[in-house]
Order: sequence, then structure tokens, then C-alpha cells
Amino acid sequence: MFILAARVKPSEAYLRTVHRMTEQDKAPNKVALIGFAVPTVLLATVGAVLWFKHSSKPMVAYPEMLFLLALMPVLFYLIGSMPRSSARQFVGMTSCVIWILGIGLAFVIPPESNFIYVPDALLMLGFFPLLYLWKYSWPWLVFGLLNLGIGILLMVIEYSPDNLFPADLLKPKHHLADYHPAVVWYTTGVFATMFGVGRMIKNIYKMIARRGQPKSSQPPTEPSP
Repeated sequence: MFILAARVKPSEAYLRTVHRMTEQDKAPNKVALIGFAVPTVLLATVGAVLWFKHSSKPMVAYPEMLFLLALMPVLFYLIGSMPRSSARQFVGMTSCVIWILGIGLAFVIPPESNFIYVPDALLMLGFFPLLYLWKYSWPWLVFGLLNLGIGILLMVIEYSPDNLFPADLLKPKHHLADYHPAVVWYTTGVFATMFGVGRMIKNIYKMIARRGQPKSSQPPTEPSP
């Protein structure tokens, strides 16, 4: 059986398809570079505008969030340009560094600082490289909706009057309001959900295009949404 399997040769159409895909992977993808550069520039520009025009604490969270989010497309491009094995190691180390940095800053930045938003933002953004490496779209949607729900819950806790809480819960309430701003969670949730929807549309398009190709020339399968 193994001898017969070894004698089976793939069709010429399949070999041409694999060769074409290999050549495309070797060549620099200018479209992907532009696609990742545009959101980076837009997020950084909007963050810079908000940074110089707004100094109040509720608004100053958005510049930091946008600056950190602007780094994600660059990181995604680096991950996509690496071989799969190298990308796994890079993603694991990058996520660990981001998480360690976020945990460390949580013990250093006081709650009255304008940078109190950064620790939670780093803890959330540390999941982005892992989610990007995994080609499915539903983890992005689950992650985004959960963060959006937590952000709404934190906002309700922050703006609820103290007389609605028992005396034992007032200290945890103030801790959550001071150290875990809701804006970080729902902003991250919105962006993650948007990315998940975009990836789902992309995966569905690829799946439909793959089904329309002849069976002999179909490329290797990719994950469904």
C-alpha cells in the first residue's frame, strides 16, 4: 500500500497552483503592506489630534488606546510575513512581554494618573497576536463581545451611586472604578469585534472562491469562519 501511495503523482495543475502560491509567498505583498499601514497611520493620526486637543481625563484615554492599537497592524504584518514555526515563537514571546509589561505598570501607575488606562490596555492587547495567528474569526468575536460586556458592566458600576451597594462592596466598587477604566474594555471589544467580522467576511469569500475552482487546482484548505 505504501509503495502504491509513493507512486501516485499529483496532477500538473495542482503542482502549478502550489508553485504559484509559493512564489506569491516569497514575493513581498504590497497590497497587504498598504492594508496594514493605512489603519496604523489613521489610528496614530487620530490619537495625536485627541492628544493635543483634549486634556480631560475621560478623553485622554483615547489617545493612549489609539497609539497602542496603531502598533497592532504593524505587529500583524510582521507575523504574516514570517514562516509558521517562527511566527508561533514570535507571537508567544510578544504576548508574554506585553502581559508582563501591563502587570508591572499596574503596580506603578497611580489611579489619578492619565496613564492608568495603559495597564489594562496592554493586558487586553496581549491577546491580539495570539488571535491573529489563529486563522479563525469566531475567537475575535467572542473576545470582542466579552470585553464589550465587561466594559459596559464597569461603566454601570462606576456611575452607580454608592447607596445602591452594601458597605462591604463600596471598597471593591471604588477599586474597579479607579484602576479598571471601562473605556479600555469596551474600546478593545469594539475593535476586536470589528476585526472578527472583517476576518469572517474574508474567510467566507475565500471559501466560496475555493469551491468555484476545479478540484484538481484547488489550493490547500484554510479554516472556515
